[in-house]
Amino acid sequence: MLSIILTLRGSQCPLNVPWSNNRSVLAVKQLDIDSSQHLFKNISGVTMIDTYTEKLLGAVEGVPLAIKLLASIVQEGLETTETLWRVWEKERTRIVKHGNDRLSNLELSIQLSLGCPRMRQDPNAIDALAILSLLPDGLSRGLLDEFQAHLPRDFSLHLSLATLQRVSLAYSNRTTNPERIQLLSPIRHFCREKLPKREDLVAGLIGFYIEFLNANWNYTDGASHKAVPQELLNLHSVLHDAIKTDQVDLSLMQAAINFTSWSLYIGNPVEDIIRLVTISKPEVSLEARADCLSCLAEVFLNQNKLDEAEQSLDRAVELHQEAHSVFGEANDLRRLGDLFLRHDKLDEAEESLNRALELHQQAQDVHGEATDLLILGDIFLRQDKLDEAEELLNRAVELDQQTQDILGEATVLQILGDVFLRRSELDQAEKSLNRAVELHQQVHSVLGEAIDLQILGDVSLRRDKLDEAEKLLSRAVELHQQAQDVLGEATDLQKLGDVFLRRSQLEEAEESLKRAVELHQQAQDVLGEATDLQKLGVVCLLRSKPDEARESLKRAVELHQQAQDILGEANDLQKLGYVFLQCSHLDEAEESLKRAVELHQQAQYVFGEATDLQKLGVVFLLRSKPDQAKESLDRAVELHQQAQDVPGEATDLQMLGYVFLQCSQLDEAEESLNRAVELHQQAQYVLEEATDLQKLGVAFLQRSKLDQAEESLNRALKLHQRAQDVFGEADDLQILGDVFLRHSKLDQAEESLNRAVELHQQAQDVFGEAYDLRILGEVFLQRSELDRAEKTLNRAVELHQQAHSVIGEALDLEILGDVFLRRNKRDEAEELLNRALKLHQQAQDVSGETSYLVQTIGESLTLSQKLMGSQ
Repeated sequence: MLSIILTLRGSQCPLNVPWSNNRSVLAVKQLDIDSSQHLFKNISGVTMIDTYTEKLLGAVEGVPLAIKLLASIVQEGLETTETLWRVWEKERTRIVKHGNDRLSNLELSIQLSLGCPRMRQDPNAIDALAILSLLPDGLSRGLLDEFQAHLPRDFSLHLSLATLQRVSLAYSNRTTNPERIQLLSPIRHFCREKLPKREDLVAGLIGFYIEFLNANWNYTDGASHKAVPQELLNLHSVLHDAIKTDQVDLSLMQAAINFTSWSLYIGNPVEDIIRLVTISKPEVSLEARADCLSCLAEVFLNQNKLDEAEQSLDRAVELHQEAHSVFGEANDLRRLGDLFLRHDKLDEAEESLNRALELHQQAQDVHGEATDLLILGDIFLRQDKLDEAEELLNRAVELDQQTQDILGEATVLQILGDVFLRRSELDQAEKSLNRAVELHQQVHSVLGEAIDLQILGDVSLRRDKLDEAEKLLSRAVELHQQAQDVLGEATDLQKLGDVFLRRSQLEEAEESLKRAVELHQQAQDVLGEATDLQKLGVVCLLRSKPDEARESLKRAVELHQQAQDILGEANDLQKLGYVFLQCSHLDEAEESLKRAVELHQQAQYVFGEATDLQKLGVVFLLRSKPDQAKESLDRAVELHQQAQDVPGEATDLQMLGYVFLQCSQLDEAEESLNRAVELHQQAQYVLEEATDLQKLGVAFLQRSKLDQAEESLNRALKLHQRAQDVFGEADDLQILGDVFLRHSKLDQAEESLNRAVELHQQAQDVFGEAYDLRILGEVFLQRSELDRAEKTLNRAVELHQQAHSVIGEALDLEILGDVFLRRNKRDEAEELLNRALKLHQQAQDVSGETSYLVQTIGESLTLSQKLMGSQ
């Protein structure tokens, strides 16, 4: 049986041949990426596909001949894939040859197709091919008729495109909707470089795309959004070529503005077109030139090139004023207001926007007026003037609805959601933001949706729905990256740091926050960087790095003051209070927290004020001022309930449990701590639940309910181990050691306390280690192992002196006195007890002893107790 294989150029079957049909003719199609790589490796002999090979194969778009010839060049050692790619970038199809016949020279092969009979029979085919080579993404079938209307009447675009497809110089891409007629990359590069272009056809192409873009300027319109984005690559190429011909007129300038606006809207800002138009010298109006400068400034703002933006806007204002364009000047001033807002120059921003508002009202521009009110509302939000912000934003919503501006309404609802969030009105915030998401999706605003999700993530975080918050914020990161919005991505990462911090995932929190600092610095965002540093200070506290925490927070205070951000400064001072508390600098802690209360009240931030009062309660507790502590904590409970903050309320109740323990009100202590356990379980706060159980163990210990104490402490120990909280685990073991001591289970007590010593040393917690050693000294005393007791207690004294703990040292000396009494060394014992008495008097400890509660808080208050309840 004889088989004959014939090859031919083109896509049509031979005519008048009986065996010729669609089943017997197989078209040679582009190779997919896997097949392209397989063919290249087989011919070239390379074993690995590197980056440059991937670029080469992508550039030739799976054309088998091109792949074969490139691989042959590599196989002979004439070029490496890297040098071949460098040459391709300059030479394109000229390098794709391995001989001088049609099978070894790509350009010769293309030339043969250009000179085939069918091409010679169509007088317009070559010209159509030349024009098509100017379009990187080919020509949409949906635009053929509109394009044809801009061409000479004797030029039939439909017929010529059909010819090109029959000879396989062009193909129909059916993966797009509508289909696009495209050229393979090697053919397009060859034709763009080699074929002459008829001036009338080029003029028709430019005129068509300018008219198309200027007719579809509204990027929020659904129909335009289906047509324009897929043409942006073609538009860029056509506009670039048009500007280079020095034929810039008013319509081309407007097209450049519209193109740039579209690129900004879809999140891929392109500045070269508007920049080229701006530096050209067209004979057009001052107003048009000013509009271009204003548009260029918008790109600079998006790229956080604030100095360049200000320079462009200042020049635009001058030109608009010279042209007596009230509308243009108003828009410039609005953008300047936005720029000052980015610089955190709130007074200048407000002044610029108020002037813009006057001009927009003068020009009866409702849309412009609404946008001015929106940004002014944002300024008042930054200044914590929430009532003024809400009033302006509600006016902006009305104007946007009046003009049916969906995008404007969505943006206003987004900022209103932030206002409600700041007031802890979470239901209203969620409702406003969900509506904003719907509207932003309706107008295909990637950036707007990203910001909505970011703030919704904050709402979920405030409601302790951590999984939901992480999901929302991770999606926001994706959208901000898609929109190339560095600032938005930085804020997402900052808030993700909060999520990780709440889960005690400290490594993930630190990684997320450090990346946020980098991005905020890159974006020159003082306020964002300040907040990152504030949160990093918290992470440093949780990692027992108080010096680093203090430095980070002091820098945050400076930046928040520079940005005139009252709320941010208040939060910094709140966290600094934690640092001073950790270092037992109670005067500084009280001063810092009281100032934080004042600023949080000024900012109308209920949640922040509640947390300040909670921590002030801790300070008063450590100073043995139970009445002031209870007053502060009761007020904190009220505010946390008002803010719907379950974990905050739980921690208030936890601290109130401490107060009741200090006052020996054991029934109230048990009730308060059990309620705290319930709320912390509800909020899925493992660490805080563990702390509640630990303190319940203390309450049971004080009531001599040793079995209940042991059970509660063992539950706490499991939770602290699960959360990998060394501090908490060490304290549980310490208190369990005391329980075992009271139970006369001395071996278990020694084992538990020795483990507590190891963990407190690991955590560099001098207070905790000293207290472990004191109880261990009591264990040895009960066993009459007096030498071990003396050695252990002397070490406890050293550590308490090192930590400047007067009361701790006094209690150590009391037990050492007992050791010497057991040895009948009454003089030494009396000397020790007199030293202890003087230390108690120095500490104003009238009773000569301190409750176990205050010792526990004052000497080994864990970072989780101090911080996690307020995150």
